Amino acid sequence: IEQSKPWDVAGIDGCFRFLKKFWSLYWDKDGNLAADDSEATADNMKTLHKLIKKVTADIEEFSYNTSISAFMVAVNELSSQKCRSKQVLSVLPVLIAPFAPHIAEELWEALSNNTSVCDAQWPSFDEKYLVESSVKLGVQFNGKVRFAMDFPADATPDQMVQMATSAPEAQKHLDGMQIVKTIAIPGRIVNIVVKPQA
Repeated sequence: IEQSKPWDVAGIDGCFRFLKKFWSLYWDKDGNLAADDSEATADNMKTLHKLIKKVTADIEEFSYNTSISAFMVAVNELSSQKCRSKQVLSVLPVLIAPFAPHIAEELWEALSNNTSVCDAQWPSFDEKYLVESSVKLGVQFNGKVRFAMDFPADATPDQMVQMATSAPEAQKHLDGMQIVKTIAIPGRIVNIVVKPQA
């Protein structure tokens, strides 16, 4: 907020495209409200709570531009998840109200609220939705990454080695080789040291 920025109308087009995509989360192609009472998925809730956490912190620090980029990421994720759950969609107008108050009011009213979105309670995030259930790691053979795969976040080192060595991509690196040593650190590394069989 303390920095100067040259005015450039080229940015308006990008804003318009984002708001149009945001708006389309709520409506079907016939212009009917698409938000429904379906249960939000784990991915939906993770996207939402990640956004709540980011926007809340950014507003307190006056980092509005990073809030908008977080919104863009969330809208893309919710679009690809085909999210229509009111459980998620009823929170987004409250979050975007400081940035796009008119659209926020329109959506808030469309979701059958009788008060102003400005009177709505600011949402709080829940850490339990932000815990990663899996982690993508590169699998190394003799210190060189050969492929990447997803491991459960709570996998033990032994389970990680078992998963890595039984992956189809690992077979060509294990063929005719003997495993000398394995190094597996959850969330960090999987390295399998091999040498030619005697």
